[in-house]
Amino acid sequence: MNTLILECKKFIRSRIFVVILGVILVLLASLFYKNYLNYQQVDTDKKHELLMIKKGIGDILYPADGKSPCIYSADEEKMDLLKKSLEISEKTLKLKHSGDDRGYMESAILMYEKIIEIKENEINFSMSKSYAQHEKERLSEIIKVNGTFQYEEAPLDGVLLEYNNIKYILAVIFLVTLSFFFITTYLDFYYHKGFLFTLPIKKTSFIIAKAMISFAVNIILIVSQFAVSFVFSYFWKWKNAFNYPVFSELTGGFLPVNKAMINYIGLFGMSCISAYIFNVFMETLYPRKYDNRRMYWLAYLAYIMISFGIGIFKIPYVNVICTVLGMGMTNGT
Repeated sequence: MNTLILECKKFIRSRIFVVILGVILVLLASLFYKNYLNYQQVDTDKKHELLMIKKGIGDILYPADGKSPCIYSADEEKMDLLKKSLEISEKTLKLKHSGDDRGYMESAILMYEKIIEIKENEINFSMSKSYAQHEKERLSEIIKVNGTFQYEEAPLDGVLLEYNNIKYILAVIFLVTLSFFFITTYLDFYYHKGFLFTLPIKKTSFIIAKAMISFAVNIILIVSQFAVSFVFSYFWKWKNAFNYPVFSELTGGFLPVNKAMINYIGLFGMSCISAYIFNVFMETLYPRKYDNRRMYWLAYLAYIMISFGIGIFKIPYVNVICTVLGMGMTNGT
């Protein structure tokens, strides 16, 4: 307990937490501003997509030369399907420009249903069936919760923006706090060995105290950055929809954004705990690791490279495995 208090005091005096929090605040502010700028472009792209759907169906029904008949003119069922699809696509485009979110989503669901039928009837149309199916399911889930339409790529919603970037935010926090743990532990053991002899501190107790502080900082940073996100949402006058449906890669289906985010944070916590336990365990196996400075820093470099790779993977289970392996490689040297 005395060791933990001592390390807490050292951490508070170092003011590292304030610096880290300041960096995260600047990053979040940049993220919110970039997302706001992207929203306008994504909105324009969506309207262009709807226009292209309408044009694509129209070109099939009425060839550009104005002389050739539709290649499906002999099939009455396909012609009826195409005419109905063109009518719905025109209505969807008008509703999108009118700003009627509910009307647009209901019409868009019908439009994507018709596109799925078009693909099933083997009519040559540019949009893929899987994309149409995904959009139909997504809009249906939004209507179920009476949500306001938001773009997946650039939502004007603090919670959704958090979800879109949660893997990268957690990876950065994990990297920063574990880097703090590695560097300060190395400095204390390599340059300040004397205090371990002058004070009645066991090496294992010291490492555990360091790990506990680093893990606590992880939790505090996560909570702090969520709080900062809500402040920015209020500043930008964005909504915070906790029940908005998002596609979860973990479950392979749609979940409320709060549940999907809890899944990621749970896996992040598991990877943190695994890494710290692994580190303490390896400390008992390699007690002289800090005597070889060159090998320690080479191993730390390997750990940094693996940590940067955490945000690249789309499957969080891989993140956990990579983190634990990275810690094992580092401590094993």
